[in-house]
Amino acid sequence: MMFQEDLNEEHQVKRTTKACKFLIPKLKFLGRFLSTEHLKTVVTAQFFSKLYYGCEVWLNENTSARTWKLLNSLHYRVLQVVLKDFNNSISRRKVDSTMKRATPRQWSYYTTSKLAINLMKGSTPLGRKLKDKCYINDRSPGRGTITDTSILKVGKFSFTNRLQCLRRLNFDWCSGISKDLLRINLKNVLLLNHNVKPIFVLN
Repeated sequence: MMFQEDLNEEHQVKRTTKACKFLIPKLKFLGRFLSTEHLKTVVTAQFFSKLYYGCEVWLNENTSARTWKLLNSLHYRVLQVVLKDFNNSISRRKVDSTMKRATPRQWSYYTTSKLAINLMKGSTPLGRKLKDKCYINDRSPGRGTITDTSILKVGKFSFTNRLQCLRRLNFDWCSGISKDLLRINLKNVLLLNHNVKPIFVLN
């Protein structure tokens, strides 16, 4: 992964999107011989794995509008290839309902939330540091937010800003949740927009 000294993600995004753009014509050709379901599997493995590589680090609420626009464009272009919609006649809303694939912003919410919660549940040095620098503010019923208590503020890269996606989640403070259940709950809320109340354990 590539970063500038100010943690700007521009070089990483340029390199990643260039590689993904290069794949689109090849996927179009491959689509002549594969069914939609098989092509969808190939796109997930070969395209989205490249597009979102390391996105827990460089893709978050503070990513530039230009980057979000570029990611969204690539996201829908490749899904239109899967649907063999080469004239762009299918609306993005229809693509979403047909393909049921997380948009870039949804995927960012999911990966960041999963990583943060797993870190705070664990006993790794990074997880302990995260818990030391943050605390859960649950004054609003059923809502949890991460509040940065560090004296070292780094602007948009502070924990408070990078973990804003956790504000979308409902918290129930009890024990006994597996990683599988955590993943399912996050998908239900952040990817499928289901009105469910997941259970998280952060202590």
